[in-house]
Amino acid sequence: MAMTNKMIVFLKSVELMEQGVIKGSGEFQEVEINGEIRRYEIPEEINTYKRWQEMGYQVNKGEKSFIKFQIWNYSKGKKNETADSTETKRNQGGRCYMKMAAFFTRSQVHMMEAE
Repeated sequence: MAMTNKMIVFLKSVELMEQGVIKGSGEFQEVEINGEIRRYEIPEEINTYKRWQEMGYQVNKGEKSFIKFQIWNYSKGKKNETADSTETKRNQGGRCYMKMAAFFTRSQVHMMEAE
């Protein structure tokens, strides 16, 4: 079974925290990996530019990404208007592939002002 983006980001964050590159949160979480339960400290939050925006934050002007690594990306593919069922539409088109993504820490973002 392939890992989800959430799991990829979490494990990379744990690795960075263990190397002393980012801080820990002081909170812990149990995670099952290949049938084995492991207890990890939850690391400092990192997200992509897009994810920070979805959460209501803006990356500070001039900031460079903290780290880059690969995560899953989904491409919808071409639309087929003649497909007659949802299942048929789902089976046509889209694909998942690994893509390099840039990540920023919480210290690199600020809350967006309400419009």
